[in-house]
Amino acid sequence: MTAGLARKALAIPSIKALFFRSANLHLILIVQVFSAPAPAQRLPLEAISVANLEVDMANIGEVLGSAAAIAKGMSITFKEMLQPPITEPYPDGPTNFEERFRGAHVLQRDENGLEKCVACFLCAAACPANCIYIEAEENTDERRFSGSERYAKVYNIDYNRCIFCGYCVEACPTDAITHGHGFELASYNTSTLIYTKEQMLVPLPESGLPPPKKTPLPAGAP
Repeated sequence: MTAGLARKALAIPSIKALFFRSANLHLILIVQVFSAPAPAQRLPLEAISVANLEVDMANIGEVLGSAAAIAKGMSITFKEMLQPPITEPYPDGPTNFEERFRGAHVLQRDENGLEKCVACFLCAAACPANCIYIEAEENTDERRFSGSERYAKVYNIDYNRCIFCGYCVEACPTDAITHGHGFELASYNTSTLIYTKEQMLVPLPESGLPPPKKTPLPAGAP
C-alpha cells in the first residue's frame, strides 16, 4: 500500500509546478499577441483612386506652372533680342544722363551774376558724411560777391567722403548748390578729390563782366 501511494504522489504534479507552468504559458501568449504584426488596414479602392488622382493633378499643375514661368522669361528674352542695343559708347561717344542724375556739385549764380550762396552752413549741417567745409566772410560795398550780408569765402567738398545723397541740395534755402552731371571724378591721388569753390562755381555770364560791386537796385526803384 505504501508503494501505491508513492506512485500516485509521483504522478500528481505539485501545486508550485502547476503555477509556474501556467504562468509561463500566459507569458508566452502575451508575447505572441504583442509581437504579432497588426493586420493591414486596407483602404477602399475608391479612396485609393481619388488619392492617386489628386497626386497626379498636383504634379501636372507643378509642371504647367514651371513651363509657364520659363515661357514668360523666354518671351522677355526674345523681345529684348529684337530691340536695338542701348549700350552707351562711352568713352568713344557722349553719355546721356537723366535730368535728376546726381553728379558733381555746382555752385549757382543769380540773374545778376552774384553767388547764390550766403554761407548759412545749412548744407554742411545736413551732410551725413561731414564732407563740406565753409568759411564765411562779410560782403562790403566795395566788393560784393553775393546778394546777402555774407558769402562763402571758402567752400570745399571732399569727394573722398561724399555719398551723393542730395541732402545738401535739399537743405539750401537759396538753391545755391545743385547736382550737375559731372561724373568723371576718379583719381589716383585723393588730394585732387577735394573740390574748391573755384572748381564748382558757375562761370560768369557770356558778357564776361565781373559781378557788380554794389547790390543792384530793385526794378522800378528811383
